[in-house]
Amino acid sequence: MRGDGPSSPLPHPHPPCRCKDPPAVELLIRLRPPRRYEVQVRGAFLYELIEEIRNRINKGLRVAETAVREVKGVKDPEATITRLRERYRTALRVGIIDSREDLELVLLALELDAALLSSDTGIFTWAEKLGVRLLHPKGIFTLAASVKEVFASCGGHRESPGSEENIPPVP
Repeated sequence: MRGDGPSSPLPHPHPPCRCKDPPAVELLIRLRPPRRYEVQVRGAFLYELIEEIRNRINKGLRVAETAVREVKGVKDPEATITRLRERYRTALRVGIIDSREDLELVLLALELDAALLSSDTGIFTWAEKLGVRLLHPKGIFTLAASVKEVFASCGGHRESPGSEENIPPVP
């Protein structure tokens, strides 16, 4: 049954195409959050993530120490504060999963055995460590062209709502 619970897929906003092959976009896109309590990751991944976080905290401390040393004798510390924020953000956030949304993307791709498309180096790095298939953002143009071709082969149309006979259910 669709729509039961947080891990169920959302209903399609448009009825499926009735041509022989469904549009590739319906085969590729699935809207739902990951099953947070069911997805399993290797313990080694967690150890590596914790070690990376610890190293980044230490980098952040060194960046702050450098900024404090730079500000001595400076009449206008705003430039130093700006540099501190920039360097601190880079030290702590670039190249790591730094938000719940990033983690959800990686976990959902792992759970669904799906490819992940992102230009975020943190998502890319940590998804790769879990064995998630990755697509480079430049590859999206090729993918979009193939989806367009499949849609065009359906006549570029959608059947009217309510004509859902012989349409397989969404998993």
